[in-house]
Formats: sequence, C-alpha cells, structure tokens
Amino acid sequence: MEKQKSCLCNGHLELETGGKNEPGETDEDTVKREVLEEIGIDLNDGYIEVGRLDEREITSVKDNKLLMILAPFVYLQVVPESPPFNLQISEVAAVEWVPLTFFTSDQPYENHAITEYLTLVRFENRFLNQFARFLLGSVTFPAIHLPAASTTQTTFKLWGLTLGMTNDIIEFTRKKNHLAFLKLTKSKPVYSRKDIDILAILITQLRYLFIYGKIELDPRSCSMRLRR
Repeated sequence: MEKQKSCLCNGHLELETGGKNEPGETDEDTVKREVLEEIGIDLNDGYIEVGRLDEREITSVKDNKLLMILAPFVYLQVVPESPPFNLQISEVAAVEWVPLTFFTSDQPYENHAITEYLTLVRFENRFLNQFARFLLGSVTFPAIHLPAASTTQTTFKLWGLTLGMTNDIIEFTRKKNHLAFLKLTKSKPVYSRKDIDILAILITQLRYLFIYGKIELDPRSCSMRLRR
C-alpha cells in the first residue's frame, strides 16, 4: 500500500494501515478500525487473524527517543473473492495485492537500493542543510520492486520497516533457508562514511547487549561491565 502522506519518494510502501489506539480500544480494535477507515476493508467479514509479528520499537533518529511501539497483525482472507477497496485518498494513494509466490522464489532479486541522507536536524537555511548532508553523508538500504497490476503506473518499492515485517512473515515458510528474498533482507544498511558505519555497528551491538542483559551500566561511575 502506498501512503499518501509519505510522497517524498513515490511508491514507498506500508503494510496495510497504521494508527494509534483510541481511548478504550484494544490493539485489535485499532487495526480493524484503521483498515476499514483507510482502505474500506471490514476484517470482521471474510478475514481471520492468524497471528501477530514481533513488536517493534520506533525511535527518533535525532535523539533515540521512543516514539511508538509497532504491533503488526496478520490476517488471512477466507473468502474466494477479494472485496473492492474504498481508499481514503487523503491517507492512501494506492493499494496492490502481491502474490505470496513472489516472495518464495529461489531466483535472486534485483536490489533497487534506496539511499537517504542522514538528517539529524533541519535548518531553515538551505545551505546549512546541504552542509549537514555533506558532513553526515548518506545511508543505503536494500529494496525491491514489487510486481504491479497493468492497471497502475506506480512502481511499488518495498524497503525499510515494511521489508522487515514482510521478512518476518516469509520466515515462517518451510524452505526459508533457500529463499532469495530472505537473503536480500539480511543485507545491512551501507553508510557512505566509514566512521559512521563503524559507529552504527557499535551502537547496534551495545543495544543488543543491553536488551539481552549481557551488559550493565553503572550511572554513578558512568561505566559498563559485561555479565558472566
């Protein structure tokens, strides 16, 4: 699904819809409401929930502040014909079904990598923004083009968070160790500046150690130590 709000690069995708919980709503209530509002599909009619993917913490690139926790749901259509979409144009520009077989091929996928500038802060002055881009460089992510119906001129690009969630689904297939799609998704982002690349790897490793309790931080002495 192409989100209307993210038109900086035409064709960037999200999996179905997303939204925040209204007062008194469960996560499942929110999913059903948002899907109905944005693409006109009633998940109570012809669909069953088959599971949930691992939650993801969405943090700010600027200060690593937690912005939200993403809770992806997976639904299975159990009726032979897909209901027609009724798009909320202010939110969704286009929607496309993609066959599951596209992701379970053993043939290599062409990597249509996407490059984004690292922008930790934006200035009103255009030249300052260009100077910041020069200092920080860019980062390149793996991405693939999805097959589109002949009725649309949009090239749908699957990358980033949406690529990761799709990877989580495809990993449930039995032949996961041989899928070319999963091999592509394992590709790490590439930074144009080697020093930032090394720093990103270090931060990722430290975050892993903190999450799994393998490292402790002593705020009094500002020191860290590994647990045995």
